[in-house]
Amino acid sequence: MRKHVKTMALLILGAGLMTSCVSKKKYEALESQRMQLNQELDEAKSTISDLQSQNEEIQNRSAELERDLDDLNESMTQVQNTVKTVEKERNVAVDKIKTIKDEIDGVLMKDENIDLEEKDGKLYVTLGDDILYRFGSTRVSSTGKDVIDNVANILSNHPDVKVIIESHTDHRGLKEGAAYRDNWDLSVARSANVVRQMIKSGVSPEQLLAAGQAEFEPVVEGDNLSIEELAPNRRTEFIILPDVRPLISISESINP
Repeated sequence: MRKHVKTMALLILGAGLMTSCVSKKKYEALESQRMQLNQELDEAKSTISDLQSQNEEIQNRSAELERDLDDLNESMTQVQNTVKTVEKERNVAVDKIKTIKDEIDGVLMKDENIDLEEKDGKLYVTLGDDILYRFGSTRVSSTGKDVIDNVANILSNHPDVKVIIESHTDHRGLKEGAAYRDNWDLSVARSANVVRQMIKSGVSPEQLLAAGQAEFEPVVEGDNLSIEELAPNRRTEFIILPDVRPLISISESINP
């Protein structure tokens, strides 16, 4: 009997030990799974935090790009409006020159030594020196005064334009004892006399500028040319410029 009881006790103790051993392994497995899940959860939280930061950065950049796009659109609109304004003012200037050209063409005498040309937005009225002066002289002839007066009467009605009077000579030097030292003096003196005549005819002095080019802008060139062949070089040009102040104002508004 005592032997039987002892045997039963050993069996119960062994079963208890086996049960305790199995529960510990299961616990450790569960603990390992828990730790792994916690680690994965931490990694997931870190990833979510990184994604949220990236999303905020993207949203901020997107807002910045939208502001830049709005600024660009505004700048483009301003440029387009400026271009329209420039084109409008340019057309006004072109129309002004065409109007003056037609008016002057109507009063100029028909002469092969008178040329009327519109070029680069300016109007050139070119008179041979035989129309305005006697050979080598700076005194305006009676015929020259009539031509100048006719042109001046038109220009006085357009006070917004500027007029450059530019005289040219041929390359031959002046005779010894001449009233002028060289062709520079001669060309400037001729332009100044034309300007004085235009002022007498009603053109505002503020519209006028006298200039001389001597022989340095020839129409024809050659050392052996005759006086007659050099005639195109001896000329006075009325260079009529439109009022560009509106265009300058627009330019200054773009680049202050």
